[in-house]
Amino acid sequence: MGVLILDASHGRLDTIATLTSRQPRNGEPPNSLEITQISPGKITATDIYCQSTDANCCPSGKTTARWTYHNGTLTPDTP
Repeated sequence: MGVLILDASHGRLDTIATLTSRQPRNGEPPNSLEITQISPGKITATDIYCQSTDANCCPSGKTTARWTYHNGTLTPDTP
């Protein structure tokens, strides 16, 4: 699963990127991202994922993920 990032600043919708979890997938359901902040040039999300000891119903892993938008490209920040 991912989050589609679009740009409409030129009068049309352009796809910039699809943000996906950067954590290993250890089961079902798939990892998910919760967007927590959008500011000029930055997107911050909570990355929610199953750890190796979690039941499939109950992901307990959470980490913060950040991306930077510069010159038309969205790239993940180094943790």
